[in-house]
Amino acid sequence: MPVKQIKQINDNTYLGRWALTETSLELQVHPQLPVPLVLPEIITHEKRKAEWLASRILAYQLLQKFTSDFYLLVNNENGQPFFKNCACQLSISHTQNEVAVLVSQGYSVGIDIERIQPKVLRVKDKFLSLTERQTLNDDIVNLTIAWSAKETLYKLYGKKNITFSENLRLFPYYLADSGTIEAFIQTSAFHEKYTVLFKLENDTVLTYCLHKPA
Repeated sequence: MPVKQIKQINDNTYLGRWALTETSLELQVHPQLPVPLVLPEIITHEKRKAEWLASRILAYQLLQKFTSDFYLLVNNENGQPFFKNCACQLSISHTQNEVAVLVSQGYSVGIDIERIQPKVLRVKDKFLSLTERQTLNDDIVNLTIAWSAKETLYKLYGKKNITFSENLRLFPYYLADSGTIEAFIQTSAFHEKYTVLFKLENDTVLTYCLHKPA
């Protein structure tokens, strides 16, 4: 994969990925950064600083596909990033020196990127229903896809008080290098079906979802 990759998903959506080689100091003076950014004090590790800055640079780069105007990128009360006073929706994810961003006009969006690692076995009971555990067994690729898909759904839903094993459900899917997963989000006051797209690349899983608001 190139260091930076931008892909048009449809007429209203762009996906960007960035395999980081830059330091946070280099990113703070990056030519595609529209305004100086102040790193949140809570972010202290160099890797996280670089990922945070790169995700913002990439988000602004994708926003330019829709408008030349500048919109401030902030977080809402649930910690979800959004462009203030802008119609475009976005979602951000990062894992071990790689960043993924999805920006759309007209769709609600969620995106997640995960490394395929055995540690997913330790947490599978926390995010899978009994039926899902029986279907996926202990295959770490399938488990990582499922974990990533549910992270994508959680970001798209955009609200807290969600239990991954109960409120986010995945239907059985065919394992391949890329594909789709039918899923639904269900709470006491909400029920909606979604299609999550996934892609395997080396030791990484990327998932994302676009949903047209009713």
